[in-house]
Amino acid sequence: MHGFSSPEEMKSAIKNIFKQLYVKTEDIETIKRLLKEHDIIKNFEALQYKKDGTNMWVSLNIRTIRDENGKVLYYTGYAEDITKRKEAEENLKRIRELKSSILRAIPIQWLVLKIAE
Repeated sequence: MHGFSSPEEMKSAIKNIFKQLYVKTEDIETIKRLLKEHDIIKNFEALQYKKDGTNMWVSLNIRTIRDENGKVLYYTGYAEDITKRKEAEENLKRIRELKSSILRAIPIQWLVLKIAE
């Protein structure tokens, strides 16, 4: 998903997940806060870097695993590439904005006459 040929290559290349994978600092802070407050994150959308430096959208699901004393042992979860969906949503937004601009540019009198016909 990130463009590495194997999990081992990614592990050796990525020493600090937050600094090397996340495009936006605010996403990192939000993830940390949510895990601290709730121990779980569901469907959190964030921009991440790929190996080649391009960006991709991911949906994150992360859970905190704690010992019997409440100490954090590790985090587990998965990320899903949602780049195509986000691009489709952005294209749809642009189309809606264009449609709205066109409709605002049509003189109301002309529009009323056409509807009445």
